[in-house]
Amino acid sequence: MADVFRPQIAGIVQRNEAVAVRAVAPVQLGTDEAVVVTVQKPSEAAFGATAGTTLTQIQDVLYQMDIDPGDIDELGLTWFKLTGATSTTYCCVMVVDYDPYTEGAMSDRALKHRAASPG
Repeated sequence: MADVFRPQIAGIVQRNEAVAVRAVAPVQLGTDEAVVVTVQKPSEAAFGATAGTTLTQIQDVLYQMDIDPGDIDELGLTWFKLTGATSTTYCCVMVVDYDPYTEGAMSDRALKHRAASPG
């Protein structure tokens, strides 16, 4: 079985995001096959069943992961493991406490961090 590790963050989502179109992440699988999705939240030591996160095929090995709010209820990196018969893919989303869709959200956070950082 081939493991495909995607070290990039697949998306930034707000904790407990209930707006479905905001709680999505792109995923590229290693092969075009049915997969089982499991999740590992920041406080968990192992992957386990999701609260309802699903995958929708876009084309070939490209998928959209629709993340259930119950899977993004902790701040930090939340990992997803997509296991098929011949391939396993890992990806993650960054769960934050602010709305990343708010105008200026990222630049406001960066400026606050920069101001608090020495040098």
